[in-house]
Amino acid sequence: MQRDHIGIVREHSRSDPQGTKIAKLCRRRMMELAAKKQFEPKWVAKVDAQIPWLVESLKKVGENGTKPIDTFTYTMPAAMTVVLDFALDIDLSKHTDYRDRICTYATKGLESVIRLDKYKLIFINIPTWIRAWIPLKYWPEWVPYMQV
Repeated sequence: MQRDHIGIVREHSRSDPQGTKIAKLCRRRMMELAAKKQFEPKWVAKVDAQIPWLVESLKKVGENGTKPIDTFTYTMPAAMTVVLDFALDIDLSKHTDYRDRICTYATKGLESVIRLDKYKLIFINIPTWIRAWIPLKYWPEWVPYMQV
């Protein structure tokens, strides 16, 4: 894959069934490709390249093991670097500002799907047609952030 092949990062959208089909096929092919035994050394090399940076950043943030931290936030940049380097041949370790921005959006997106809190549970149970009438200022704070 080259940088201009964006099928793997396309969104799933009911208004764009052709684009959704492309995204699903690209992701499936990417998973098939990534699972091949011949690429194992490449995966291992890319993961090994992230270990020193990750260990150093975790030591720094965790104050050398004396302070508890949320490791997901700090492992996401390393994981994103490995995956995008393998999938699109983009080395994000050289573009830390872009990596931090994409990781912020990915983290917020994941949290919006898998995080359970009282506001999310309330809004899930409200019918869609009623939700459309609720002003955005009353929605959970991550909703307007994701709309940007």
